[in-house]
Parts: sequence; structure tokens; C-alpha cells
Amino acid sequence: MKYIKKFENYKPEPKKGDYVVVNMTDNPSQIARLLEKSIGRIESKTLPNVANRYDVKFGTTNWWIDRKDIIDWSENKEDLVHYIPANKFNI
Repeated sequence: MKYIKKFENYKPEPKKGDYVVVNMTDNPSQIARLLEKSIGRIESKTLPNVANRYDVKFGTTNWWIDRKDIIDWSENKEDLVHYIPANKFNI
């Protein structure tokens, strides 16, 4: 039987307490660009049948972020640090 690579990189949905990196493609504002250059932490999640949005804390302020805007997430902040220089220099 052949090895199925389809599930090799499976990653469950982000949960409360995970660190996230965002890329807000629909929002070209200055605030969106600022949030893209920092790592946030998920404080809570709305009900899945209402909307797939997350309450993410960046510094001292909370923002509602759509699931489609989250690039990557991890339990460890160090796993996401490489996104910051990449966003800073548009790499």
C-alpha cells in the first residue's frame, strides 16, 4: 500500500492561547500593516456557526481577526519569529 502524503502536514485549527501571525489582504489600512508586523495571541474564539473569527491580542489591544487572515499559528512564540523580518522587508 502506498504512503498517503495528504495528511502529513495536517494542522488543527488555532485554539485559545496560541500565537498567530496575520496577513490582512482585504484591509489596506495602516493598522492592518502594523498588525502584520507583530505576533498576536488568541484570547477567545467565537462560535463556529456564527463566524470563524478570533479575538487576538496584539500588545495591549484586542482585535477581531478572521480565520482567512491568519497565516500561521503555534503554541510557541519562537516558532513564528521568522515571519516578522519577512513582513518588515517584504520578503
